[in-house]
Amino acid sequence: MALRVPMVEAALAGSIACILAACAGCASPAVAPEPLMDVPIARQHSGRVLMTTPALSSEHEGHVIVDQAAYDAFVARLPKLRIQKKQPSPPNTDPLLNKPAIDFDRQMLVVTTRRSMYYGPTIASVRPGANGGLVVEVVQPGMEGVVAMASRDDVGTYAAVVVPRRDGPVVFRVTIAARPSGR
Repeated sequence: MALRVPMVEAALAGSIACILAACAGCASPAVAPEPLMDVPIARQHSGRVLMTTPALSSEHEGHVIVDQAAYDAFVARLPKLRIQKKQPSPPNTDPLLNKPAIDFDRQMLVVTTRRSMYYGPTIASVRPGANGGLVVEVVQPGMEGVVAMASRDDVGTYAAVVVPRRDGPVVFRVTIAARPSGR
């Protein structure tokens, strides 16, 4: 049994009539724009990185690496040994230290860094942006409740993705998320 509400039916009929009247002069039917799909990510990497900016600078840094020289310079910033209190430290197992091949004619490496050894950034998505560029959605865990931690000032964390090359501007949108409980 359907419930009928005359006022709602009349408002709905009036809205449909207005829409049809407005579109009567249209040459083509109104079509909703397709949602922007994420840019395909070929590979993802994350780990610790030696920071190159002063400790009081911005907590987030975005980098777009489009050539071999910049790639080599970024990989040179990765610690060769695992950063830990117990010494001697074993070798760092970060796969990016092996410099996996990137075809810079067709691909680029998008990197976000954060000045925290313990709570690193995550690249949630990469979408097409304005003027042939990209929009990189970065999520960082919040630091509320963190009183003090023993850490080096020059060490941070990074997240990186290999995506198809774009020549337009790359915009990083950073969202601060709640820090996981129990950490």
